[in-house]
Amino acid sequence: MDSLLRDLKFSVRSLLKRPALTIIAVVTLAIGIGANSAIFSTINALLLKPLPFPEPERIVALWDKVPTRGVERNEVAMANYLDWSAQSKSFEQLGIYRWWSTNLTGSDSPERVQGFQVTTNFLDIVGVKPMLGHGFSVDQNQPGKDAVALLTYSLWQRRFGADPNIINKPISTNGVTRTVIGVMPPDFNYPKGAEIYAPIAITPELAAAAAITAT
Repeated sequence: MDSLLRDLKFSVRSLLKRPALTIIAVVTLAIGIGANSAIFSTINALLLKPLPFPEPERIVALWDKVPTRGVERNEVAMANYLDWSAQSKSFEQLGIYRWWSTNLTGSDSPERVQGFQVTTNFLDIVGVKPMLGHGFSVDQNQPGKDAVALLTYSLWQRRFGADPNIINKPISTNGVTRTVIGVMPPDFNYPKGAEIYAPIAITPELAAAAAITAT
């Protein structure tokens, strides 16, 4: 131990005497650690810890392409999605999701949560069923029938104290009262960062909207 301490003191004194070398060494270490962390994160996400649903190799993401603008991945317009769904012969199902940030209010203090609005076949596509309750019904993408929500396991535990009777209870998102119909399994978090899911109400106005990702 004494030898180790002496070596450490000597190394520190040597680095302090040569500040330029010290900066280079620190920067090199930082870049190396950062690169290794990024590589590990990618390998962990794709290989060691794959997507949290069965047969992920059968799922693809579809994007619009705008060659005239040099855009290779453009978010899909709802009108395109509806056309693809009606005409597709290559996919069993097509679905869409879009990022949704909402104010969750109720018995507790208001909280901003992140989630996704989805087509009602979203869970059928990823092959995952709620741990409690049930998924969306086919007609809940219709305006006026979309006032339901699925909670992630983490939100159910954190916000609702893992209430076993949460199903059919009302919550409020951006002032809209929704009925909780299900709680997702603990390991399901797709797309990453989601805490709550709700159906997209496909209105005529939305049919021309962009900023939607097809899956």
